[in-house]
Amino acid sequence: MHEPLINQPGVLRALLSDSGYLTDLQRTCKSPEEWLKREQNVKYLLDDFQASHDQHGKDLSEWLDAMLLRHEREEEK
Repeated sequence: MHEPLINQPGVLRALLSDSGYLTDLQRTCKSPEEWLKREQNVKYLLDDFQASHDQHGKDLSEWLDAMLLRHEREEEK
């Protein structure tokens, strides 16, 4: 595994903030409840990536691969 040159979780959080993604996401929601659920989902994913990065040194690509594998396993159940 290579040593990351940047704090990828921090960069991802900044990208979502600076791009206005969450603001745009909020505008597409039909209710405050829908927005809250979507916001919580995004925060969960960011927190999960941060924990994976901190605990196991996974970069974004490795984390996405693990998420895809986890999703595929859940679908098989």
